[in-house]
Amino acid sequence: MQTNDGSSPRSSSQNRGRARRQLVEQARSFATEGKWRQALEVNQQLIERSPKDVDAYNRLGKAFFELRRFRSAYEAYQTSYTIDPANVIAQRNISRIEPLKDTEEEIGDVPELGPLRQNVFIEEVGKTYVDDLVSVATGPVLTELSSGDRLQIVVEGNAVSITDQQGIFIGQLEPLLANRMIELFGMGNQYEAYVTSSTGMSVRIIIREVLKDPSMLNRLSFPRQGKVAIPRAYLRDTRLFRDVPDMLLGDDEDDDGDGDETDEFDTSDSDDDDTEFIEEAGVAVDEDEEDPI
Repeated sequence: MQTNDGSSPRSSSQNRGRARRQLVEQARSFATEGKWRQALEVNQQLIERSPKDVDAYNRLGKAFFELRRFRSAYEAYQTSYTIDPANVIAQRNISRIEPLKDTEEEIGDVPELGPLRQNVFIEEVGKTYVDDLVSVATGPVLTELSSGDRLQIVVEGNAVSITDQQGIFIGQLEPLLANRMIELFGMGNQYEAYVTSSTGMSVRIIIREVLKDPSMLNRLSFPRQGKVAIPRAYLRDTRLFRDVPDMLLGDDEDDDGDGDETDEFDTSDSDDDDTEFIEEAGVAVDEDEEDPI
């Protein structure tokens, strides 16, 4: 049996499957490169081909979110949830975007963000530190954060604040870590900070050493970290420093690490909704728990 174009049904099905896989790869590639308008278009094409494609609706919601079209993002996740009420990604994002669901930016007003640095989420022993912010902001500020967003580190007296690129306050480093950062900055080191997850009530960041002063050659910026627990909402109003390694108080000059060892940032139990970028950075994630690109 042949189709109208002379091909067999099996061949036609294979071609459709191949075309779909190509579109999925395009959608993921555009998302990784921060090309959200193009990602939007490709996922819409996928949905036209398969109206019950839950993953495409989740990716569509992510693209709308990054373009600050929150009402459209909310609707996309709602559709995903309607198709599959057990979908964890849709559930989390519906809850997260609820306060913003009446906000819709014009698509032309949002600049492209450019590609995400692929090593943002990779831990390097002695050079990176992952922690939850304390005294975090209230309102929609946290809800609008996405995994991979670059933040600013601002020293204010004996405290270290974290702001977004527009200078809007996000939260603070815990006191012992803040003291260490102030000391390291004073010695000539330089650091960058990025969002790894935001629940809308708490924010986790990774701090990365980007320049080591020659005087610091035998000293690590940070101690080795174990697995970091899931972010908790109660962190909003606390300034207490939780379960900090004693090494944060020392110089670490006798540490065995040479600063070149790397560990993958484990997000397998994270309850954030934006760690799809982590998979692109080479870190294994649980596909049932994390957003697809």
